[in-house]
Amino acid sequence: FLGMQGDLRFVSVGCNRLGNCASWASSGLLAYGAGNFVALYDRETQSVRTLRGHKDRVNCVTWISDNELVSGSTDTTLFVWKRDENGLYGVSGKLQVHKASITSLAALTYPNSNGKTLLVVTSADRTVSIWLRSSKDADFELQQHEPLVGEAVECCALHFLPATETNKETPLLALGGVGGAGSCRGSEIILFLPSINAEDNKLNFQRIVTLKGHEDWIRCLSFVTSDDGSVLLASSAQDNFIRLSTI
Repeated sequence: FLGMQGDLRFVSVGCNRLGNCASWASSGLLAYGAGNFVALYDRETQSVRTLRGHKDRVNCVTWISDNELVSGSTDTTLFVWKRDENGLYGVSGKLQVHKASITSLAALTYPNSNGKTLLVVTSADRTVSIWLRSSKDADFELQQHEPLVGEAVECCALHFLPATETNKETPLLALGGVGGAGSCRGSEIILFLPSINAEDNKLNFQRIVTLKGHEDWIRCLSFVTSDDGSVLLASSAQDNFIRLSTI
């Protein structure tokens, strides 16, 4: 076999076994956690790139835009990754306020705002942090950091409510998780709406309603606007059911 040559045909990088660990960009690029790395898979070229920075397992990723994504890790950090003019991704921001693993995150970009983005992060330290940036070139600023439900939160989701004459862009936050009495008991999803804190002019999310039905830990949440304009929330749990709720 002397003189034989080989060509690389396929490269595989396994995804971490977590429900919030993969995210599709509208461009078709798939981002997912692979060990301590963020892997980017291009389905057209079947190429895989890895982003290095986290010091422990990547638990969740989400795209902000086709050129920007956020990842959360067991190392308690959040990395904002941005693509440069050469098509390479690098860390453009590092956020850290939590004291335990990041369990999920959700991002919501305001329309016609030059990149104004809301970011919600949940952690195993039983707190939720909420971040906001005014434009794509601004840094994320912490708006709120507290135990919104009193127990661990496994998943979160963000969506804009249908616009009205008085409220054009109102974000709706959903949290689901695990824990004891008086909190996200695994069978409950808690919805929040924001107000402006008069003292510091920052967003402050307040509980508005609780959705029941699941009989075990809730693992994933996802919003969508239906054809008739109503908002649907899909939730999956360890009770082996997916539930659809009309908001």
